[in-house]
Parts: sequence; C-alpha cells; structure tokens
Amino acid sequence: MHEEENISNRKWSGWLRRPFVILGIGVFCLLFSIPFVVRAWRLSHLLNLKGTFDRAALIAEASSVPPSENAAVEIVEAGALFHENAKAEKEFDDFMRNPTTETTELLRSWVKDNQACVAVLREGASKSRLSYYDLANVDLNAVMDFSQKIRKLNRLLIAQSHLQLEDNDVDGAFETLQLSFRLALLPGKNGLIIEKLLSAGSVTRVISDGLIPWGQNADVTEENLVSAWKSLQADWEELGSPASRQFMVESIYNESELRNLYGSIAGHYFVGEPDYSIRLHRQVIANLLTQCDLPPYQRTVFPGRPDCLYEVLPTTMKPGMMSPEQISKLLVQSPLLELSIESISQYQVGADRHSTKFILLEAAFVLEIFRRRHGEYPEQLEQLDSDLKNMLAHDPYNDKPLIYLRESPETCVIYSVGENRLDDHGVDENGQDIVLQLEKPKEVAVDQSQLQ
Repeated sequence: MHEEENISNRKWSGWLRRPFVILGIGVFCLLFSIPFVVRAWRLSHLLNLKGTFDRAALIAEASSVPPSENAAVEIVEAGALFHENAKAEKEFDDFMRNPTTETTELLRSWVKDNQACVAVLREGASKSRLSYYDLANVDLNAVMDFSQKIRKLNRLLIAQSHLQLEDNDVDGAFETLQLSFRLALLPGKNGLIIEKLLSAGSVTRVISDGLIPWGQNADVTEENLVSAWKSLQADWEELGSPASRQFMVESIYNESELRNLYGSIAGHYFVGEPDYSIRLHRQVIANLLTQCDLPPYQRTVFPGRPDCLYEVLPTTMKPGMMSPEQISKLLVQSPLLELSIESISQYQVGADRHSTKFILLEAAFVLEIFRRRHGEYPEQLEQLDSDLKNMLAHDPYNDKPLIYLRESPETCVIYSVGENRLDDHGVDENGQDIVLQLEKPKEVAVDQSQLQ
C-alpha cells in the first residue's frame, strides 16, 4: 500500500520537474488572472459615486403617481378617439399661410369630427402629472409614439382656436390654446430627455401658430393679454421642470441601457463593464447637477468638454466627485457612454432655447399691449410704459435686455443672442439668435357694395 503511494507521488513529482509543464501552468494562471487584474485596475480609480441623488426614491415617485393626477389615461383615450386626417393637416398648413373660405370650412369639418377627442383632452390638461411607464423599464419606442400622439392632438387644438377666433370667441380661443400649452408641457415634466425635447417642439408650435396670432387679433384687448400673460406664467411654473430633474431621470434610463448593451457582449465583465461606464456616467451626472439649473450666463463650461461638463467650484464639490479634467480623460475609454452623453448635451441646448422662446412670447404680449395703447410698436424698448418694462425679462444668455428692432410702425423683431452669445442681427440658424417677428395683422378690405 505504502509502496503504491510512493510510486504515485514519484510520478507526480516527475511531471512537476518538467520545465514546460511548470511553465504551462504558470502561463495558464497568468492568462486567467489578467482579466481580473484589468478589471480591478479600471475600477480602482473610479469611485462608485452613489450619493448624487436617491435613485430608488425617484423611481418610486415616478411610478406611483396618483390616478387622480395622472393625465396618461386621458391622453391614451383621446388618441383612440382622434380622427386623424392627413388632408386636414395639410389644410391646416394652407389655412395658416392663407386662410380662405374653403380651407376654413374643411378645417371646421375636421375639428367638428374630433369634438369628443377635445372633450377628453380638456380633462387631461387639468391634471398636473403625466406618467405612463415604469421608469425602471422604459420602452423608448413607446415613449416616442406617445409624445408624437400629443403633438398631433395639439395640432387639432390649435386649429380649433383659430376657428374660435374666426367666430369672435376670444376667451374660448385662449382657453383652447391654454389647454394645448399645458398638454405640450406635461410630457417633459417627469420624463426622459427625448420627451422634453419633443415637448419643447410642441410648445414652440403652440406659441408660433397659436398664441402669437391670438395676441395679434384685433378683438383681443389689453385686459385679455395681461390675463393671458399671468395664466401662462402660472402654467409654466407648475408644469415646467428643472434640467436637474431630466438628468436624474435620464441617468436611471441610461444605466439600465448600459447594463443591457454590455450584457450582450461576451467577456464584458473582465474589462470592468458595465460597472466602469455606470460609475463614470454617475460622475458626469454629478458634474451636471452642480450648474444645470442655473441660467446660461451663470454657468462656467469646462473647455476640455464644452458639450457636457462644467467647471466645479470647491464649494459644490461633493465627496467622491471627480474633476472635469479627470472625467474628460476617462470618457474616451467608454464609447457606449459617449453616445448617451451626446443626448444630454443636446438636451441642455434645447432646454435653454425652449425657455428663451417662452420669454420671447412674454415680450410679444408686452409689445402687443403697447401697440393697443399707442397704435404702433415702440421705436425702442426704452419707450415702453413703466408697467410694461416690469413685465419684460432679460436675455438668459447674457442677462442683458432682449434686442429689439422696429422695421416699421407695424413690424418689429425681438430676439435673444442665443448660445453663441453674439448678436447675429436676427439670424436664427444653427445656434445663432433666437428670433420672434411681429407684424400688425392687415385689415381685410370690405366691399361696401356687397355689404349693402
């Protein structure tokens, strides 16, 4: 028995004395340990920053909206009732360019067919929230479809407001436009960045195609304009959401997507993914939250990554946060995270333009009030009455008065310098000025013989 054991031990020791066997075992152990060493090295200099905000609380809040405050049910129901007509939408565009008896009647017929839909929307716009998906499990295609549905429903409401103005129903037209304005704001209140951007597009349409023409209508009085200005401000305060909210919601979605994307890549664990990208993403969000809610003129952009990072002051630096220099160097090692960062940078630009257009709408109402008092637009903003000056906000890009040009007593332009901070003389292209043009509506000549 002992002899057999000794023979067996001698055999094993003989094998182990062979150099290539020992070398092979060593190489195997080395190769096996390399992925774990790489993973440890990649994660060693990236702290797992958890204290940016309470993710669990945010998910719970977004997923448990009381039904009495959630407009999603009404929107879905209105979408089912909506009588979509491509020809009617074309007629709406024709009506906006050149309203005629024919286009007006076609539009009237389409709006009449959708009165049940409008009634449902009226109920939905009275709600203060809109949440129709689980934040922990987002279907981006469903988000897009839902937001596009709201855009089309808003088009219907704008059309109805124009018909109400045709019928001299000034109060009814504004009520419809306010309904449209609230519905345009709702999707971005607690949603993703793509929802907020689509919401901004809807709000812009309501302003340019609805509220501006309403404010210029001859039947709208100064009292109507002041009342509308106050109502829209209240809606903006109630339903508008700060950029920080969007970044927090977006970060939850992005982390989920990073896990799903790296889950389909073999060997991802051994290079520190998805933990590396998730930790770095949290550093980016923590950086953005330090300044994203400030007006553009107060932010200090980090020159190394002007698209998504800010300089961080010692007073705003939290434990575990990296400097923008460190984050910028590490971002190049995560190409998938780079893609998600692009949407974040686009959102900040879009959100700034979005809020600036609302400021321009307020300025338009101020100028329309002045025109009703004095019969023409002012030659310069210094001519505004003192009460109207108090209603006029500054340009959020430089904290200076908006730029105003009067082209004639009946035509004027008011604009912001936009994200490039330069006066491009009212050119609204690719990040240049954000412009609003006003023109006194032309009075329709009446044939007295036909009137007789």
